[in-house]
Amino acid sequence: MNNKQFENNILPLATKIYPFVARIVGTDNATDCVQEIMIRLWENRKKLDKVKNIGGYAYRVANNYCISFIKKQKITVPIEQIIDSPDINVSDDRKQKYNFIIQEIKRLKEPTKSIIIYRDLDGLEYSEIEELTGFTQANIRMILSRGRKTLRTEYNKNHIYTSEEFEFTEESVFSF
Repeated sequence: MNNKQFENNILPLATKIYPFVARIVGTDNATDCVQEIMIRLWENRKKLDKVKNIGGYAYRVANNYCISFIKKQKITVPIEQIIDSPDINVSDDRKQKYNFIIQEIKRLKEPTKSIIIYRDLDGLEYSEIEELTGFTQANIRMILSRGRKTLRTEYNKNHIYTSEEFEFTEESVFSF
């Protein structure tokens, strides 16, 4: 891979990798880590021609770098920093829904939790998640489907009124 190909194919991945890295090492260290990841990719640019999925490979390098960075720094990142908070301008109802879903994601077991974060929060493609986790795309889809179903069930259990909890009567409907 020459300089121009690296600029066109690899450097744009830095903006895509940044949120992923920030979730792992925290926002304070994310910029430095992304720069180091890009340096590692640059140093291995001649090998990148043989890689079938460059995006997945870049995420794998990022994941490995972040793990070694955390081990060296002995950093702990709270889960609240790993999962973004909703926009300040969002309605209170949406914030409550978001916070509930985030709490439910925290309760999920691995690898379901990681795959939901990779796909739904980070927006990674299935091939990139496959590269990161080692699962096949079929397994990733199955895990993702089951995890989403669990989240949906918990949300519906806690946020939808049943007919026993709220009885629709003429008085309740027409009382202004």
